[in-house]
Amino acid sequence: MPIQGPPTGQGRAQPRPATRRAPRYRSFVAVGVVVGILLGLTVAWLLGARGDDSTSAVVLMALAGGLVGGWAGALVAVLIDRRSA
Repeated sequence: MPIQGPPTGQGRAQPRPATRRAPRYRSFVAVGVVVGILLGLTVAWLLGARGDDSTSAVVLMALAGGLVGGWAGALVAVLIDRRSA
């Protein structure tokens, strides 16, 4: 005679626990930084950063774009996280 365990409740669907899906903040910030740097470089090029001081102007625009892009990526991640909660 086989040993049987407790009844499994056949016929009833067992509810699965809800899993919370949160965005990966590091990925959002990294993508924001990269996009911001590219936009900063594009803006510096479109504004015509030429001459002796062009290197510092391009670097400054790239850094500013990266900073703003990182903050924008973090903001998007927070908004997505709040929406999914």
